Amino acid sequence: MLSTRLIHWASIGLVLALALVLRLDSMEIVEFKLDEADTLRRAREIALGQVFPSTGQPISWGIPNGPAMSYLLAVPIRLSSNPIAAVAFHALLGVLAIIATYFVVRRFWGAGVALVAALLMASSPWIVFFDRKVWAQNLPLLTVLMLYFALEAVIHRRRWALGAFFLVFGVQVQTQILASIHGIPVLAMLAIYRQRWARNDLLLAWAPFAIVSFPYLSAILSQGPTIQAQMASHLGQPWSIDLRAAQFGLWMASGYNLEAVLGPTAPLFSPYSQWLGWATIVLGGLLAVGVAAGVRAVARDPGDRDRHLLLLLWTFGPLLPLTLHSAPIFVHYLINVYPVPLIWVGIGVESLASRRRALGWAAGAALIGVVVLQLLSVRAFYGLADSYGARGGFGIPFKYWNRLAHDVVKIAEGEEIARIAVLAEGSDPRFEAQPAALDALLGPGWAPLFLGRGGVPGILLSPSQPVLHILTSDDEDQLRGWQRWGRELFSIQVPSGPTLRIFRMAPQPSLQAHPTYHQGARLSNGVEFLGYDLSPSPLRAGQAARLTTYWGFDSVSDADRAQDYQIFTHLLDASGQLWSQRDGLSLASSEWPNGYFLVQWVDLELPPDMPADEYQIYTGMYSLLDGSRARLSGGADAVVLGPVRVGS
Repeated sequence: MLSTRLIHWASIGLVLALALVLRLDSMEIVEFKLDEADTLRRAREIALGQVFPSTGQPISWGIPNGPAMSYLLAVPIRLSSNPIAAVAFHALLGVLAIIATYFVVRRFWGAGVALVAALLMASSPWIVFFDRKVWAQNLPLLTVLMLYFALEAVIHRRRWALGAFFLVFGVQVQTQILASIHGIPVLAMLAIYRQRWARNDLLLAWAPFAIVSFPYLSAILSQGPTIQAQMASHLGQPWSIDLRAAQFGLWMASGYNLEAVLGPTAPLFSPYSQWLGWATIVLGGLLAVGVAAGVRAVARDPGDRDRHLLLLLWTFGPLLPLTLHSAPIFVHYLINVYPVPLIWVGIGVESLASRRRALGWAAGAALIGVVVLQLLSVRAFYGLADSYGARGGFGIPFKYWNRLAHDVVKIAEGEEIARIAVLAEGSDPRFEAQPAALDALLGPGWAPLFLGRGGVPGILLSPSQPVLHILTSDDEDQLRGWQRWGRELFSIQVPSGPTLRIFRMAPQPSLQAHPTYHQGARLSNGVEFLGYDLSPSPLRAGQAARLTTYWGFDSVSDADRAQDYQIFTHLLDASGQLWSQRDGLSLASSEWPNGYFLVQWVDLELPPDMPADEYQIYTGMYSLLDGSRARLSGGADAVVLGPVRVGS
């Protein structure tokens, strides 16, 4: 007997070790895109006491999530300035979910079923993937606790468990609104077992849910018309029956289709994907055996009915809205039901073993094979993500962003750096991945300014202090422009991705030596036009003319910044006919820093049929809010550049 117990606990130790290794090894090889960066930024604001929001990140349906995930991640951020602490914290929550799964399942289904469920939860590639993130759709730990409190409330009739159940349910819904699909099994449980609790007990049990949900629900109701309109645009399609939810649920157990995250490099993972397809069949078969055993217990064994009935409710209840719906569903939606399917797999193994010992051994051997394959698949997946992730949906792994941010801050703190500017893919950290990643890692201490709005490259210069610039593009044209103004300090080569570069732009007390054509003109919005360069020389029809303009932010007011200015560039002939146009402002007016210079360049495409003649370029600024132009001191609404000679 002692030997059996030792073997069992040694097995649990191995499961725990497996879970820790798969989740904590090479932690920096994780996704870090818009959702992850936005969640980290929100958590940082909470940790610093800047805001205490009642809503969280919005989802594609048009409704914001609850703030629970941001508040949870604020804990590690408060304890450590290293963002990797948030990844480790989330990974450890996943390990806690495995431990909780084991003890909950052992209490109600026995040690054998518990060991199988915990083992598969530790090794599932999809679950490992979602545990190794800065944020998650939902926390399996909370799902396990919900199931535990439901079992205690129903089977052992613990009144305290009912209140604890609704408290955890309220928190889970606020990690991600999709967790509300658990409302179906909750209502079914209350309807089936309504006679077990007095009305006052039910009212008291709902109180924790109401308390934790009140701020969130109040915020949602205050935005009612807006949210309703957004949801109607996303969910207004006809309802249909979609059986992929069950399929995705099996994929979540086996790890099948994980290569989709890798994008174009997915074929490199295909040998593992083929074997994971067989793992899906094995686990699906064992799950079906377990569900059949559960249905049989509900129908034939009154003494064993409740635990299996609750498990059936928690399996098929959440699947119902994911099967009958009007919006697309994705694999990650099914994290909501885990670890419940894995409990059924354990019940299936136990059911086979109880019928015939050989069947039990065969099922156990098959499970060991599945786990070994999953372990190898996880290792291969993260190796590919590190080497090729930048090409596909995985994106540039977190470790490269983290290293870049660490080195930038180290340089900035060692020198008298005035500002940090960024030219990346996109310029709005609210909606674009690369700016969001750098804003989350560098802010709020450095509050980087993002250039490149509208695809217009630019450089920010200070008259008195150096400015650090981050360039995430390998575009040779942009690189040449930056090399003209500054010195590259170092670079980080992302495998199969761009080179992340840091430039130091020297102070520029005056730009008088730089523009080929000096033309000082002060605009009514506090901006000064300093001059321009034009190339190539001579210009010819059918070519592109490169116009570099120089601007100074002198006395820009907050009211001016709020106008959302844009620069217009028009090439006109003597009759006023427009031959070429390019609008764009590299740095959003909301970010204009007084006392700085902006150098930006645009290309004017010269039509092939353009007559050889003299032309003029009109440039200036207009507000995107109302179209009004900033005026010059003489009343004109444009600076005239030229004449410009265009040859045939």
